[in-house]
Amino acid sequence: MKKRALRKDFYMEIRRSMGRFLSIFFIVAIGCAFFSGIRASEPDMRYSGDAYFDRKNMMDIEVISTLGLTEDDLDAIRNVDGVSAAEGGYSSDMLFTEGDNKVVVHVMSLLPSMNQVQLEEGELPEADDECALDVDYLKESSLEIGDKITLISGTDDDVTDTLKNDTYTITGAVSSPEYISFQRGSTTIGNGTVTTFIAVPEESFALDVYTEIYVQSDGAKDLTAFTDAYDSRVDETEDQLEAIREDREKARYDEIMDEAQTELDDARAELADAEKELEDGRAEAEKELADARRELEDGQAEVDSGRQELADARAQLESSRQQLTDSQVQIDQGQKELDELEPCKWYVLGRNTNTGVVGYSQDAERVENLSSIFPVIFFLVAALACLTTMTRMVEEQRTQIGALKALGFSRLAISQKYIGYAFVASLVGGLLGLGVGATLIPAVIANAFQIMYAIPGLDYKVQLPLFVLAVLAAVACTTGAALWASLSTLMDTPANLMRPRAPKAGKRVFLEYIKPIWRRLSFTWKVTMRNLFRYQKRFW
Repeated sequence: MKKRALRKDFYMEIRRSMGRFLSIFFIVAIGCAFFSGIRASEPDMRYSGDAYFDRKNMMDIEVISTLGLTEDDLDAIRNVDGVSAAEGGYSSDMLFTEGDNKVVVHVMSLLPSMNQVQLEEGELPEADDECALDVDYLKESSLEIGDKITLISGTDDDVTDTLKNDTYTITGAVSSPEYISFQRGSTTIGNGTVTTFIAVPEESFALDVYTEIYVQSDGAKDLTAFTDAYDSRVDETEDQLEAIREDREKARYDEIMDEAQTELDDARAELADAEKELEDGRAEAEKELADARRELEDGQAEVDSGRQELADARAQLESSRQQLTDSQVQIDQGQKELDELEPCKWYVLGRNTNTGVVGYSQDAERVENLSSIFPVIFFLVAALACLTTMTRMVEEQRTQIGALKALGFSRLAISQKYIGYAFVASLVGGLLGLGVGATLIPAVIANAFQIMYAIPGLDYKVQLPLFVLAVLAAVACTTGAALWASLSTLMDTPANLMRPRAPKAGKRVFLEYIKPIWRRLSFTWKVTMRNLFRYQKRFW
């Protein structure tokens, strides 16, 4: 019977004080929404980036060599422990002219499976004179799909030393997981900054060796990017690649030296044969010239014609001699360049060298740092507001509490009304705040970062420990405040509780000791100052 009466009183109290109940409800909902939303934003951002990279099959490691990479290098990398896949690719930095400007463009080959570009408009290139242009640049430039661009090397080399063609037709617009920010990297040509990129078929390149090899680490795809677990797994694979680096560098250097030295030796042999033929030809020519002179002496009429033939023969001999001399100079220059050739150098690079990936990771970390402090403010506000509200509620019902104690109700039974009041309000408010905050706030933050990063959409990650913590913290703050507010009252005797509480004794505040200031305050301000220090709980 007693329990039924208290339960009925509990429900009636909620209906009677719906405004107070809703104030706790909304304060807790806002606090929980901000706590769960901001704390969930950083993991959601990392999860979204990782999901995008996984969908595009992005590489984990990139291997670059100063002397290019061969099929043997590719096979050696594929056989390294910890490597799940490896693909060779081609790339080069070029220039093209748009209006009066020279634009630096990064030309890269489409890979069989890794670093898959996203077709945004048009079609992917198929012929070796077709390309897909960076969608961000296409939107801002005067170029359109169907236009042609003509590439310039930007160095002393010809474009056709690297590519089969110098003019390409734009067939479509693409985005790439290698370029998730607006930065496109640096270069040694033009103004030093890459402005855009184009993707071309592998057949468009005229190179005999790869410019880079892309590697995926075994098991890394199952881990979330930007985390210590992912970094540790990739570092292990990088260490394995470093173990074969010296052998592959030496093998590539020796291969180039052997091939070049063989070509120079063959050229020297051909030059020696040519010199021998020239000497033999000179002796025969001298004999023919002597015979020609005798014939000229016998036939004066043909003197002028014969002299011209002699002059032409001598000129031809001198030209052949000069060609042999030039060939010798070229061979000597080639030998000098070969002797000065720098040793091969490998660079094993992870995603942490990609400016876009690093920038995205740092911004996600900034959100994480913000989430460590900012949401706590809302919980403090919720706890203090609840403490003030519940204290006022308990004070208003002192007489009722005293009557219940006089009727034999225990302190626990009486306190359940106030604790339950705060518990229900905070639990329902916390669940609502969790539902709104964990979905809306990460979406707002991710949408803001989409201005800087081309990560399409937001992938939510269920973070059960965080969600449970958010609701429990909200409930604990409010119910704890309710318990604290009711404890002192419940410890008093029924007789004292049924009498109004005596007002707190007045105290001098520190401003009263500063006479010049206190005398200038009006009566209202003096009362305000005294109340601020008398009711410090409300003040805070």
